[in-house]
Amino acid sequence: MRRMVAAHPRISCGPETLFLREIANTEGMNWMRLARFGLTQDEWRAHVRELFLWVHEQYAQRHGKPRWADKSPAYALILDYIDSLFPDCQVIHMIRDPRDVIDSWVRRWGFSSGRNAVKAWPNHVRSAKAFGDKHGPDRYHEVRYEELVNDPEKIMRALIDFLGEDWDDQILNLERSARKRPAKTTEEERRMWLGDKSDSPDDVDTSASQREALQRDHSRDSQGIFTSSVGTGNRAKNLPYLAQLRLTSGPLMRELGYA
Repeated sequence: MRRMVAAHPRISCGPETLFLREIANTEGMNWMRLARFGLTQDEWRAHVRELFLWVHEQYAQRHGKPRWADKSPAYALILDYIDSLFPDCQVIHMIRDPRDVIDSWVRRWGFSSGRNAVKAWPNHVRSAKAFGDKHGPDRYHEVRYEELVNDPEKIMRALIDFLGEDWDDQILNLERSARKRPAKTTEEERRMWLGDKSDSPDDVDTSASQREALQRDHSRDSQGIFTSSVGTGNRAKNLPYLAQLRLTSGPLMRELGYA
């Protein structure tokens, strides 16, 4: 989804930022300390908005695009906070079969992460859907992962229409879009963070593990749209988590057609 949105000629969508949730948590836990500096909540949030805008606008300008998006799944839990910063924002909510979500977490972060996925899935889904119920179809658009990978053009045309943009065939040409974005090494990214934007030297020493991670990321971004990750959640190793999932989220799964 992120790569297809970013392939639109008017919209940039960079890596996950994630940090806005940490800022929201910091504000919630430390507001009385901030207030002692004579700050109002509106003043504080105006500066948070300015910082977040600056990050995205810099990225969008480098790619020659007038509009930006942010794909950070954790933001589903703080949509009211985001709405206070950007009251005209539009929210795209991707929902995926929780069994496949658990399988994805287990394969990426290890078996113990399945327990976290069981808890995270209903919390994220309910939070985002509550925002949609409150703000309606002009501000909230729901997409099913399974429908997206099975009929990407239909789903993406509806999404682009929701955003008020014109359709562009480049949206579905992910392989070509990936070729336009050469992968940076970890060392190059570190030097840019420190302010060095010069060409990378030939003798940059990047560890084998870093090179492998970068290659995996670049390979994933070079792939097209595939359906092989649909229906992977019923593996035998996931059965303990699936039993727990049905106990805690059975009604929500049935409501969404996943049970």
